Amino acid sequence: MPANLANDLRLSALAALILFLGLTVTWLAYAPGVGGASHFDDQANLGGLANVEDRASALRFISTGISGPLGRPIALASFVPQAYAWGAAADVFLRTNILIHLLNGALVTWFLYLLGHTRREPVHRAALVAAGAGVIWMLLPLLASSSLLIVQRMTTLSATFVMLGGIAYLYARRGLDRRPLVALCGMTLAIGAGAVLGALTKENGILLCLFILAVEATLLERPSRVPRPLWRGWFALVLVLPLIVLLYYLISILSYPEGIIVRRGFNGFERLITQAEILWKYLYLAFLPNVPSLGPFHDDYQVHRSLLHPAALVSVMAWIGTVSAAFLLRRRAPLFTFAVTWYLAGHLLESTTVSLELYFEHRNYLPLVGPVYALVASIPRLEESWRRLAIAGSVAYALVLAILLFSTTSLWGSPALAAEIWVIHKPDSLRANQYLARNLYAQG
Repeated sequence: MPANLANDLRLSALAALILFLGLTVTWLAYAPGVGGASHFDDQANLGGLANVEDRASALRFISTGISGPLGRPIALASFVPQAYAWGAAADVFLRTNILIHLLNGALVTWFLYLLGHTRREPVHRAALVAAGAGVIWMLLPLLASSSLLIVQRMTTLSATFVMLGGIAYLYARRGLDRRPLVALCGMTLAIGAGAVLGALTKENGILLCLFILAVEATLLERPSRVPRPLWRGWFALVLVLPLIVLLYYLISILSYPEGIIVRRGFNGFERLITQAEILWKYLYLAFLPNVPSLGPFHDDYQVHRSLLHPAALVSVMAWIGTVSAAFLLRRRAPLFTFAVTWYLAGHLLESTTVSLELYFEHRNYLPLVGPVYALVASIPRLEESWRRLAIAGSVAYALVLAILLFSTTSLWGSPALAAEIWVIHKPDSLRANQYLARNLYAQG
């Protein structure tokens, strides 16, 4: 066996081992969270499980969802097999949620491997980078609420379909040099199927086309065998047009009705400038986790009423500068541009003008895939001495993340203690105080 081939096989096997160890450590780190409880949105969205007794009642539960404009029937259907456990312990639901997160970790790794392969990275490098990024993403404590809030299975299961659509897209793209029309049809079908299935699970699924746009615009080259007019036409129709439609929709709803302003406590402009700061805070807590700052209750977040507020002004200017730098450096630093565009694309629906509550950690579930991949994929491009140091640092960082994730899930898995801790750190949160009151009442 040639030495190069043997080395590639050895490194690919190492990547598989890294992924296996990452899945195992993630499962162990999430295990304490299985003892958690239901929270504020669970009863409102899933309370109908108590009435599921036969096929007719199950179909009624699936078809009458109130979580979003599409009803999210696929997500609701995933809860039906566990209807027997509703009202008892939450462990049945939480264990399934954690397994979905592990599945998504494997799918994210697979997607990133195919992305590296499509970028013509050596096979072993693409595998190692994908495995490293997938493991770090799985271990991020900021994402714990995505699995430990029962109802947020809607977020994680939607991500499953988005990743499957992305994987199918990259496989179909491989045929562009041989059969361009067939490949373009396959790519379109992959985006359409992934987006529709994802959106029927949670509306975020429609962002698949924007994730693919971020990939194509930053990391992948235009296929040389596809006629330029055909590629440009397909690109504009399938990838750019959905972005334009979504931006038009977001702008059109910027002016909130008076009833929404009264109910939410902010208007569309105030939400937009406040989100500019929140998006930076998400990134900070994602990569430098502070366990007491993580949790389900953020209804006390301070709204910025004016762009002249220092935090709002700095945050908005920082994003303008970052986006400008990403555009100017798109040739020299494509990974940086990819990280910025993927992250912002992932937040375009929930972190702009839609009249949702201001802050939820689970909104980062897929948006953080881009920044994590960009950081890990930058390591092989360093000089050898720096590369070794970066690899060692990455391993140590993953271990620290695992410890912090374990601490986070341990708190979630001890509802009485969590209720007290969350009120201490969120004294102005109405929901945190209500949660503590319910726990104290349950204890007599």
